[in-house]
Amino acid sequence: MLGRTDAILYGTQDEANEAAHLGLPGKVVIMPNGFSPLHIPDPQSAQAKLLRQYPELGDWDRTVLFFSRLHPKKGLDLLIDAFGRVRHEFPKAGLFAAAIAQDREYEAKVRSQIAQLGGANIALTTELSGPEAKSVFIVSDIFALPSHQEGFSIAIVEAAGAGIPLLITNTCHMQEVEDDGAGYVVPATVDGLANGLRQILSADDAALEQMSGCAKNVVAARYTWDRVAVRLIDAYESILSQRRHG
Repeated sequence: MLGRTDAILYGTQDEANEAAHLGLPGKVVIMPNGFSPLHIPDPQSAQAKLLRQYPELGDWDRTVLFFSRLHPKKGLDLLIDAFGRVRHEFPKAGLFAAAIAQDREYEAKVRSQIAQLGGANIALTTELSGPEAKSVFIVSDIFALPSHQEGFSIAIVEAAGAGIPLLITNTCHMQEVEDDGAGYVVPATVDGLANGLRQILSADDAALEQMSGCAKNVVAARYTWDRVAVRLIDAYESILSQRRHG
């Protein structure tokens, strides 16, 4: 099937580059997924519920959110180690990991890390799921995704669409986050993430507000369904035109 394709859609150019060694004949078309704006019917009630469940969130001046699968690929262990390095510099900051349970061995490793750090200012839960889980964006000041590899991350786009400043690794393949002023892109290492945390946690409210606006603009300019649909139609029309004249 792949050997007979006219085109192959990739989420990012980096993803296409990673597949180049396969020598597939189809035309390379870069096509991101579209973003649907988050809809939380009653944000105030959702926030109040989260604060009842996780009261420590109310004690932090800055909350760094990890919201993804609990899997080694997602790099939460790197982020915990990095946060452990800088937490004494930012005693009012906290790390909130709202994760989808997937790998029990990895989860045990991560919980052990947190315990070794004394558990201070780090909260991990696997109890949030479904549409209601998206309310975590309401209580977060910074979104961090320390992945070792991403094709196209909907979580990053959702966080950006919600106007949350971003700290992501370069293996997430979204350099526009830093280029457009929406946050920081760092190496997928403890050192890289620790330096990124220092930068973004040192930012004052005005700087974070500016990043918030830039994050929304990143989505509006590239990832709304209207924009993606136009690109997809153009791609299909180009492929059909080549077939007609090929």
